[in-house]
Order: sequence, then C-alpha cells, then structure tokens
Amino acid sequence: MNKIAISLLISLAILGLFPVMTPAEMTADYDSVRLMLTAPDNQRFDQWDRDSLVVVLIDIVTNDPEDAMYHDRVVSSALKVLGSMNVPEAIPLLIDNLDTYTTTCLFWLGTYADPDAVSAIVGYLGDDDPSVRYEAAAALGTIPLVEPAPGVEVEIDEELASQIELAVEALNARLEVETDTAVVEALTVALEHLS
Repeated sequence: MNKIAISLLISLAILGLFPVMTPAEMTADYDSVRLMLTAPDNQRFDQWDRDSLVVVLIDIVTNDPEDAMYHDRVVSSALKVLGSMNVPEAIPLLIDNLDTYTTTCLFWLGTYADPDAVSAIVGYLGDDDPSVRYEAAAALGTIPLVEPAPGVEVEIDEELASQIELAVEALNARLEVETDTAVVEALTVALEHLS
C-alpha cells in the first residue's frame, strides 16, 4: 500500500466511515485464553467479547487436563476471571471447586447475592484452618444486599432471605466457639452486614 492509501484508511477510520475491528470484537479461543491465564500479571481479557470469553473460561475450568503445564494457575485464574465478570454461570463452578481453590472461590462467591453461594460459604465457617474460616466469614461480609430506598418496595428473594437467616445463625454459633481473634472480627463484620 502506498502512503496515500494508508492515510486515507486512517482518515476514514478516524471519521468512523471505515469499520475497524476493535479488540472487544475478537472471539475468544481456548488456546489464546489459556495462554493469557498462565501470565502471573498483566492479564487483559477485554480483548475478547464477553460471551465467547465466558464459554471458553467455563471450558478451561471444567476440561483443562490436570497434567497440563500450569494447570493450577490456569484454573485458579479462570475462576477469578469468571467471578470478577459476575456471571451466574460462575456460581456452580466456584462451588464445585471450593475444596481445591478454597480462598479464591470463597472470595468470589461473596460477590454474589445467590442462595447457593451463601449456603456454600456457610459450609466453610467451621473449617479446621482458621484462614479458611476467616475467608468464609469475610465472604459473607461482602454478599451484595440491596437496601431499599425509603417508601420503595423491593421484591424479596425468599430463598436468598432464608439462606441469609441460616447464615446469621451459623455466624452466631461460630462466634460462641471461635478463638482466633482475626476470625472473630470477620465473623462480627459479617454478622453486622447480614443483620
């Protein structure tokens, strides 16, 4: 291409008359996303369209071979990305991987106002490891709850409300026996948040 043609294309792109493929329009593929997940930092997932990225991330979490290079880093990162995208498809994957990637999954489950997420988190309040109990309490302290404006009626998810009641009971029960001061503090914050 000569300089005039390049200048014309640039001018047309600037004016919006010539479509230019933006990074967000790229369809995610397994190999490219997996490679990005191996990077310890500088991960950029906004280059792929959201829907195809979700599909590929789910595929990676469920099908990445255990003997593949960087398997744990890749799956853990995929769970983090899915959790940060706040897509409902992430909830069952986060729950299914709680025993393997406990702190990652607890953290991201705490970003969902979902009955299954709350129930799964509560199951870790009595873990033998105080750091896991802390993460579970901290996750319950971040469940997004909608506070209705005065005079505004909000439809209540009965199943979520029921799970939150059970969580409050579990937090109170754990506070009676907890000896780790950091966990007691996290339990107290979670109790205040959910009450």
